[in-house]
This record gives sequence, C-alpha cells and structure tokens, in this order.
Amino acid sequence: MWADAVVNERHHDALRRALVAVRAARDGLRAGVGLEVVALEARTAADAVGEIVGATATDDLLDLIFSRFCLGK
Repeated sequence: MWADAVVNERHHDALRRALVAVRAARDGLRAGVGLEVVALEARTAADAVGEIVGATATDDLLDLIFSRFCLGK
C-alpha cells in the first residue's frame, strides 16, 4: 500500500486527506449530488496533493515552517 512507502508524516496525512476527498467526489457523482459539491471535493484532493509538491501552502504548514526554522531578522 502507498502508506508504507511514505516516510514523511505530513505527506502521509496529505495523501490520506486526498484519498478521502477523491472517494467523496466519486461517491457524490454516483449519488447524483450537485457538481459544485463534487468540484469542491476534487479541489480539496488537489490542494492536499499540492501540499506535497509545493503548489499549495496552508496556514498550518506555514506555521510549522516558521516554528522550526529561523529565517533571520
């Protein structure tokens, strides 16, 4: 399973959130919910993957970065 190959806990969490959102989008399509709901889930999944590849920076991630590194004054 992919979870065994992911070493970084933050990446593991992001992939888990992406998987949950993709499944929710799929289930929404199957259930016939509005496409805006499906699009929101797809966006959530894309944002989670974006956190791994550097395309998305959440407030939590920025707080983590600034709490661990001294970036100068």
